[in-house]
This record gives sequence, structure tokens and C-alpha cells, in this order.
Amino acid sequence: MAKHRTSLILSSDEHTFLLNFTRKGLHSARELKRAMILLDSTDPTLDNPTIAHRHGVSGATVENVQRRYRQEGLARALQEAARSGQPKKITQREEAYITAIACSQPPLGQARWTMQMIADRVVELRYLEAISAESVRLVLKKHTQTLAVQAVVHRGSQRRLLGEAGRRARSVRSSARSGTPPPVL
Repeated sequence: MAKHRTSLILSSDEHTFLLNFTRKGLHSARELKRAMILLDSTDPTLDNPTIAHRHGVSGATVENVQRRYRQEGLARALQEAARSGQPKKITQREEAYITAIACSQPPLGQARWTMQMIADRVVELRYLEAISAESVRLVLKKHTQTLAVQAVVHRGSQRRLLGEAGRRARSVRSSARSGTPPPVL
């Protein structure tokens, strides 16, 4: 099998940029690998299989990075293209509306909101044309987890919950020892 020797010629500015890119700043592992592949591709003594083995990637990856550099430039060779996927159907604003409804007083005669009642209310207020109870549940689950993580303050080895007005509640460790349930926020 013939070895591919593909030597790239980088401008001095691009070479300096890639050296700094690999040494400074926070970049994804994929971007760093691509930068190192491009730097090694300038060495005429290295062939593509050697570059691939050196960086733990396939030969096709080396060729793809080199091809993207030649055809589309340095920025495109380092960054990933946007991937197609299912776009979000519920925006952050709509998630905020759902959360606000769930936190409001339930309708008269009801002790609490159900997922279906929240979904019906969102459609009634014309925030969305249609939404399922399961979608409401997922939005509320996401926001509940976010709020719970924000409420925990890590200081040293103890984890504390914030009470009303940001005051410190009993520590999780002390309430577990005493056998009393932690305060409900």
C-alpha cells in the first residue's frame, strides 16, 4: 500500500496561530487534534498514516482536515460544521411561561396543578399552539433540577441549602444526624 505524503504549506501567520492555539487557551480536544494534524502536515518527512498514528485518529480524519484546510481555510478546518438535528420546539421564553404557570396558584377547586392542566393553560393563553403533558413534565423537570443545583452552596466539606431571603438553612449533614427532616423550601 502506498504511503500518502501530503505536505501543506501554511503561511507564517497561520503557523504562529496554530502554535499559540495548541499552547494557550481553552479549546476542545477535537480542535486541538485538528490543529496538531495541520502542524504535522507541514512536515514533508511525515506521511498521513504516521500523522494519524501519532494523534490516534484514522487516516481519513487526517485527509479530511487537510482537505477542509485547502478548500475552506484554517477556521473551517479547526471547527466542526453545524450538525443537523431536531430543532428545539419550546423556546426559553415558553419554558419560563410554563414554569410561571406551575408556580402560580392552581385553579379554584384544585389542590395543585397537573401536567395536563398546565398544558391546557399554556394553549389557552396562546403561548404555544399545542403541547403535551409529557413536554410540560420535561420542562419542569429541567427547571427543578437547575433550581436545586443553584440552591446548594458548597463550602468546605459541608453542603448547605439556602433558605428564604438567601439565609442559610440547616446543613444537610447536621439534619441527617439529628434524624429530623431538612426544612422544606
